[in-house]
Amino acid sequence: LIADQSHPHFDPDIEGPLAVDTFAAITVGLEDAWIISFTLSPAANREHVLYSLSTIRHAIIGKLQQLDVEVELLRVQEIQSSLFPRTMPQFPGYEIFGRSQPIEAVGGDVFSFVTLGQDILGILVADSSGHGLPAALQARDVVMGMRMGLEKDLKIVRVVEKLNRVIHDTSLSSKFVSLFYGELERNGNFIYCNAGHVPGLHYRKGTFTPLAKGGPILGPSPDARYASGYIFMEKDDILVFYSDGMTEAHDQAEEEFGIEQLKQVVEKHREGTAQEVTEALFSAVARFAPDDPLRDDQTVVVARRTSEPGGG
Repeated sequence: LIADQSHPHFDPDIEGPLAVDTFAAITVGLEDAWIISFTLSPAANREHVLYSLSTIRHAIIGKLQQLDVEVELLRVQEIQSSLFPRTMPQFPGYEIFGRSQPIEAVGGDVFSFVTLGQDILGILVADSSGHGLPAALQARDVVMGMRMGLEKDLKIVRVVEKLNRVIHDTSLSSKFVSLFYGELERNGNFIYCNAGHVPGLHYRKGTFTPLAKGGPILGPSPDARYASGYIFMEKDDILVFYSDGMTEAHDQAEEEFGIEQLKQVVEKHREGTAQEVTEALFSAVARFAPDDPLRDDQTVVVARRTSEPGGG
C-alpha cells in the first residue's frame, strides 16, 4: 500500500502529528498479523517503491518462517533429549555407558534404559530410517511404545510385535525402524530381541558372539513374528550395542570401518571401563572416517560385568 493525503486510508489523526504526507505499508506474518509502515518522500518513484516493498516483505516472511522452523526444531530437540538418560544407570555388578551422536540437529538413533524393579534393567537401541525431524519423531514413538508395553508387564516378544504393527500403520515416510532391546538381570541373565538391528556383541575372553536372534526390521510387515535370545554374563564379559553408523562409516578409499575393526577396538580396550570402551569406539571411527560424506547417526552402548555371579 502507498498512500498520500488523498488516499482513503490516510488518517490525519495518525499521520498528522507525525508530519507524514506520504507513506507505504506492508503486512507480514501468519495471516498478515503485523503491519510495517514507511515514511516516503512525495517524489518517490512508485514502481521502485513497490518493488522494494515486495523485496522487504519476502525477506521478512522468510526470516519469520526460518524462526518458526528453528523454534519447532528446538522443541523436537527437547523431546528427543528427554528420551536419552540424563545419567547412566547404576546397576549393581555392572558398568553401563552410552553415547549417541546425530549428524543433524536431531537424529534417528536413540538409546534408553528402562528400570524394571531392582534386579532387571532394560537396554534399548533403535535406528529410525532417514535423518532429521521425521526420524527423530519416529525414534521417540519407538521408545515411548516400548516403555508403555513393558510397564504392562508384557513379554519382550509381545511388546515388539505390537510395536511393529503400530509402526506399520503410521503415515511417516521414515516408518522403518531397527530395534535391539534386552533385559539384563543382576544374576547375569540377558534376554533380548533383535528386530532388524545390527547384532549386538557379547565379548568373553577373546570370543565375540553376535546377538542376532529376533526378527525383521519394524514396519514393513504387520504380521512379522519375533523370537527372543539368551546369553549369560560372567565377570569381565562385555556387551556392545551400536548403530550401523559406526560400522558403515567410510574412509577416503570408500572402505567401511566394519565389524572386524569394531571388534579389534573392544578387544584392545577389554580391561577398560564401559565409558572407556565407548569413547574408544567413537575415537576409532572418527580417525578412520573424518570426512565421510555419507556419515550416519552413530550410537554405542556398552555394559560390562564387574562382579562374579552371585557377588551382587
